[in-house]
Amino acid sequence: MTIYGILAEKKDAATYMAEALGTITKKDLKNGYIEVNQSILGGKAVITWPDGHVVGLADMASYGDQYTKWDLANLPFLPTHYRFEVAKEGYKRKKFNNVKAALQTVDEIIIATDADREGENIAYSILIKARLKSKIKWRLWYNSLQKSEFQRAFKNLLPASKTYPYFVEAQTRQIADWNVGINLTQAYTLHLQQAHLKGTYTAGRVQSPVLAEVVRNDLAIKSFKPMPFYQLKGNHQIDSQQVIEFKHDQKFDTKDELMHLLAENNLSEDVHNFQVKEIKTELKHKIAPRLFDLAGIQSYANSHWQFALDKTLSLVQSLYEKKLVSYPRTACEFITNGDFNTLKSNLSQLAPIVGVELSEMTNQLPRLQYVNDQKVQEHYALIPLKQANIDLTQLSDDENKVYKAIVQRTLMMFMADYDYETTKVTLKNKQVTLAQSGITPVNQGWHRFMNSDKQEKVVLPSYQKKQTVEVTLRIEEGATKPPKRLTPASLGGKNSLMERLGLGTPATRSSIVEGLIKRDYLTEKKNQLFPTEKGRLFYDLIKDDLLGSPEMTANWEKALSKISEQKMTQERFLEQNRNYIESAVAKIKSQPISNKLVTAVSHQNELAIGTCPKCQQGNVVLKPKLAKCDNNKCDFIVWPTIAKKKLTTNQIKTLITKGKTRLIKGFTSKKGSKFDARLKLDADYRVTFDFEHKA
Repeated sequence: MTIYGILAEKKDAATYMAEALGTITKKDLKNGYIEVNQSILGGKAVITWPDGHVVGLADMASYGDQYTKWDLANLPFLPTHYRFEVAKEGYKRKKFNNVKAALQTVDEIIIATDADREGENIAYSILIKARLKSKIKWRLWYNSLQKSEFQRAFKNLLPASKTYPYFVEAQTRQIADWNVGINLTQAYTLHLQQAHLKGTYTAGRVQSPVLAEVVRNDLAIKSFKPMPFYQLKGNHQIDSQQVIEFKHDQKFDTKDELMHLLAENNLSEDVHNFQVKEIKTELKHKIAPRLFDLAGIQSYANSHWQFALDKTLSLVQSLYEKKLVSYPRTACEFITNGDFNTLKSNLSQLAPIVGVELSEMTNQLPRLQYVNDQKVQEHYALIPLKQANIDLTQLSDDENKVYKAIVQRTLMMFMADYDYETTKVTLKNKQVTLAQSGITPVNQGWHRFMNSDKQEKVVLPSYQKKQTVEVTLRIEEGATKPPKRLTPASLGGKNSLMERLGLGTPATRSSIVEGLIKRDYLTEKKNQLFPTEKGRLFYDLIKDDLLGSPEMTANWEKALSKISEQKMTQERFLEQNRNYIESAVAKIKSQPISNKLVTAVSHQNELAIGTCPKCQQGNVVLKPKLAKCDNNKCDFIVWPTIAKKKLTTNQIKTLITKGKTRLIKGFTSKKGSKFDARLKLDADYRVTFDFEHKA
């Protein structure tokens, strides 16, 4: 009888699999495995898990003592054979040993890590390192952690060979990113040290062009020069309560041009009679928005609650692990007919969660805008899952918000279409026309969840064709507006700049944006992204290089996807990668250090890290011995060293922007004992310890 070894990604998933398969005969959490007697596959199964990545690329120092210290002479560093390693001791080593021990005696291995490219990478990296690759036979592909989904997936195991190309793609990306990071980070950092600039200047295949786009956006805003324009407007006074504003459709560059139009038609900034020339009314129908994918819920949460992209991903992951929603890292907006029928049978349970009546859900047939079996490949859209009992009181406030948003978006699919009537009224006096459009809801349907829509504010009275109305004309001066500043959502969310440029994936974009913030390349103020001095400085170095070009990374992503399609080999891709790095390092070494870079040294010790929380007017500037507000009328100060613990820039920044840090370890009391605590700002904006959430 075959003994199956099942490699899950995390403990919770392993437990759910075991419960779905059959009877648990042994559960040894200390050694990381569960034994099950099951009938789906027939016989015994051993389930184990590593809890994420435990095998990674070895650092440069492991290739020889000459690489322990950064040196331009050692670059470019491009080994012919890449080393993968597990830490010699600690948590990752223990997890690796647990997995290896659990799977050594099995006959066949089923990979059951998360059903995506990184899940494939986690599994193969471990199993190859443990010399168990020959036992890999099957792949479990699933979309939720529910019992029924696991049972379906175990009955429909895929041959491991079918998903193996995903591992090759993921490993190729991993090596290519390592090559870029190791070589260009050292090259740029050592180059800048020659100009006496301190710190590490991290380079990345995706993060660097993303930084470049944010700096370009900032430069476009700063260099923008508003251009004046003039527009003719007219008010029609309906009664003492209502005024309808009409507009001429053309904007004029100069006031004289507009005055000339008025003079030609014997008009002026005064009261004139206009005739209703045209009334155009049209009944329109609007279908509900598509279902959420990961980028969609990230954009929604950022615009509604200013959640960072990685926070939303973490919340959706938590809901997934609670078996409340489907697989989070999805890039699909469609579900299958089977998923639709399951949702349909669960409407009575989901509807009360967001205050919807069953009678409102009149669209009971699947529509191609949401349901399309052919468009569901790896995973389907983000939807709520059927649960016997959903206790929302067990969720945090933020989990509740995200869960209800997913439920609401899903139920919109079943609700009636939004029917509304648009009316455009055109007035005319000689050759001068004015117009205004209004909208009248006929049936709100799903749109009742969108009651903040600004276009509904214009409600037109009843006009008759050829009716004469009195209009008070005026010339209004305006100015063109600068480009909008990027937000986390417009940079990395749904239909974002990163998506349009092909930078990253829905699952990685959030970590890229957050990584730039953590490395002090970007700062976030009121949900808007600004480059720091460090970010602007690094942009100056990469703006004319392929590293700062989104086209290069987009082309790489396309080439990487060809690897999983088996249209390109790993060897060919890495050869191109090596050629690029060799030329990039040579260029950095020969690049002269400009006076601008040298001048930047003087600004480095006074880095603005956020708006002052006390006065809300000045910026908090990080100096060598303290962080203080640069507003002379404000006395806000944070000392970088508290209780013998030197704070990082990010910890100070978090304290300033959020009012409280995460748990910080390693403070020392006056008696010499160590303790852990959070830091917070009290009512007087003084820094105090917070022990309430110490655990």
